[in-house]
Amino acid sequence: MQKSVVKSKTVWGSTISALAFVVMGIAGRHNPDTIYTATTGFLSSCLAIYGRITARHKLVLKERKVA
Repeated sequence: MQKSVVKSKTVWGSTISALAFVVMGIAGRHNPDTIYTATTGFLSSCLAIYGRITARHKLVLKERKVA
């Protein structure tokens, strides 16, 4: 069973985060620390989106024991 990318909470959250970091970078374009923070945040958001799209296995919180 596959889920549409549009229905993924991870993709939506990461997209909103990436957009917030872009705005942060534009607003703080004269401060190098802000630029570095915004760039790192944007790249990590993109990595989360990429990871969600390419994931092959479902995540589990803990393994079930079979008796």
